[in-house]
Amino acid sequence: MSPRLTLLFEQLPDLLGGHLTLAVPAIFIGVLISLPLGVLCVKSATIRGPVMSLVSLVQTVPSIALLAIMVALLGGTIGYLPAFIALLIYSILPIIRNTIVGLESVDPAMREAAKAVGMRPLQQLFRVELPLAFPVILAGIRTATVWVVGIATLSTPVGAPSLGNYIFSGLQLRDWQRVIFGCVATMTLSLVLDQLIAVIETSIQSRRKTSLALAMCAIVGLVAMGIVPGVLGPEAAGFSKLQEKENESEKSDSSGPLRTTLEGQVVRIGAKGFTEQFILAEILREKIEDAGGTPEVLSNMGSTIVFNALAKNTVDVYVGYTGTIWSTVLKETDPISRIAMRAAVAGRLYDEYGIVLAGAL
Repeated sequence: MSPRLTLLFEQLPDLLGGHLTLAVPAIFIGVLISLPLGVLCVKSATIRGPVMSLVSLVQTVPSIALLAIMVALLGGTIGYLPAFIALLIYSILPIIRNTIVGLESVDPAMREAAKAVGMRPLQQLFRVELPLAFPVILAGIRTATVWVVGIATLSTPVGAPSLGNYIFSGLQLRDWQRVIFGCVATMTLSLVLDQLIAVIETSIQSRRKTSLALAMCAIVGLVAMGIVPGVLGPEAAGFSKLQEKENESEKSDSSGPLRTTLEGQVVRIGAKGFTEQFILAEILREKIEDAGGTPEVLSNMGSTIVFNALAKNTVDVYVGYTGTIWSTVLKETDPISRIAMRAAVAGRLYDEYGIVLAGAL
C-alpha cells in the first residue's frame, strides 16, 4: 500500500466517526418527528397542507445554503449543532411523505374489520394501519438515510468533521485520490446503513428476532465507534484566545513559576480551505504537541466562519491575514501602512472581541 493511501486510512476512523455521529442521530430523531407528523397529516387535512408545504419548501433550499443558514440562526455557532439540525431537517420529508402514502394505501376493508371487532382508534392505528404501512414507511427511512449520509459530507465547511474532509481538502489540493477515497467511503457507509435497515425490515416481517437484534446492535456499534475517542502568501498573523487561559492560570498561582507548557489542554486549531492554511495548521499542531497540548484541527472553514468560531471560543487559535481581518471583520476600506494596520487590528480585536494577536509569522 502506498504511503498516501496509508495516510488516508489512518484518518478514516476519526472522520468516519464524525460522519456517523452526525448522520445516524439525525435519521433517528427524524423518524421520531416524522412518524407522528405523518399520522397527523393523514388524520387532518387542515394540518397536512401547511406541514407538507413547509417541509417541501425547506427541501428546495440547497443543502450547503441550509448549513450556512443554520450557522447564522445559531449566532455564528459552528461544528456539530448546525450540521446536525440541517441534516435532521433534510431527513423529515421522505419519511413524512412515505408515512402518508403508506397509511393511505391501507385497504379500507381492513379498517372496517378493525372497527367491527371493537378496536379503538389508537388500537386500530398501532395494530392494523402502521403494520400494514410499515414497508412503505421503511422505504422512506431508507431514502432519508441515503440523503443524510450524502449531505453530511457538506458539513466540513461549517467545522463538523466528516468524510467530506477528504473531498474538500482533495479539491483544494487537486489530490484526486483523496477525493475518490472520500466518495467511496461515503458510498460504502450509505450502502452499509441501507442494508442494515433492509435486514431490520425483513427480520420484522419474518419475525426473526436474532437477525433483528444483530442489525440493531450493528447500528448502535457504528455510532459508538464514532462517539468513543480512539476507536475510529501575504503577511500572516496568529489570532488566539489561549493567552486568556494562561493569564487566568498565572493569576491563580502568581507566586509560582510561569506556566510554559500546555500540558493537559485541548487546543482547537482553525484553518481555512486552501493549501497554505493546511500547512500552517499542521505547523501549529506540531508546536502545540511539543508544548504538551492535545491539538484538534478544524479545517476547510471560510474566513468569516473561522473568525466567528474564534470569537465564540469554538476554536482557540488560527492563522489569519491582517488585510482580510481589516476589510472583512473590521469593515475598513482605507489603505494604511502594514505596521499601522497590524497595530490597529491588534487593538480593535482585543477591545471588541477579546482576541489576542499573537504575532506575525
